Amino acid sequence: MCGWRPWRINSNRKVVIKIMDNCMVVGAGIMGSAIAYEVAKAGYKVALVDKNLEQLDKSKKTIADLAGKEASKNIIDGAKQEFILNNIIFFGKLQEFKPDIIIEAIFEDVDVKKGVLRELDLRYGEEPIISSNTSVISITELAN
Repeated sequence: MCGWRPWRINSNRKVVIKIMDNCMVVGAGIMGSAIAYEVAKAGYKVALVDKNLEQLDKSKKTIADLAGKEASKNIIDGAKQEFILNNIIFFGKLQEFKPDIIIEAIFEDVDVKKGVLRELDLRYGEEPIISSNTSVISITELAN
């Protein structure tokens, strides 16, 4: 158990602190793959989700290559490399994975992002923290 303890304010306006163990990253592009890698490296179980199965295959290779490079440079050892690779599960659609936090990391299209965030909200409700990795779209715009 990693024990990451983020907090948030729930709908009853109360602060909630919970231990995090499972993370879902939606979007297996360059950024989503890197986020999934770093989260797994930090010790969490990660579900990496992308409906584009070819992109998921690329992501698996990218993540394996990244772990291999870090191992060859002695940044991580072989056991850590195996640990990271075993802690990332790849899905072509939302599954019965129970995340504590969801990180949306799809391409920068406001309508697509809003649709994905809406779907995540409907499916998971208030239980996980739902976040977005956006660089050019206002997070306030995505929340509306």
